[in-house]
Amino acid sequence: METFSKQDLYGLYEKYLVQFTELAQAANKNGVHLELNVSPNGEIQFRSRRYFVANSKECVNTLEIVQGKTYVNENCRTTVLHELKGDSCGKK
Repeated sequence: METFSKQDLYGLYEKYLVQFTELAQAANKNGVHLELNVSPNGEIQFRSRRYFVANSKECVNTLEIVQGKTYVNENCRTTVLHELKGDSCGKK
C-alpha cells in the first residue's frame, strides 16, 4: 500500500500555490473562510463560511458546492451558534 507523504503534499501545494493564493485573497476580501475537500473517490466539496452577529446571536452562513462523478449539488444554510451573554452590543 502506497502512502501519501509530506513531500507529496508539498508538491501539490507548490503546483497549486497560485490558485491557493487567489483563494486566500478572495477569502480575505469577502471576510469568509474557504474550504476545499477532495475525497479518494473524486468527490469535491467547496465551502464558504461567514460568521456574523444578528439579534444578539452569533451565527454562521455556509454556502457549499458538492460535485461527484455523476452529480452536482449546492447547499446554503444559516446556523445560530449561540446567544451572546449580557449587554455586549454584538461583541463577545
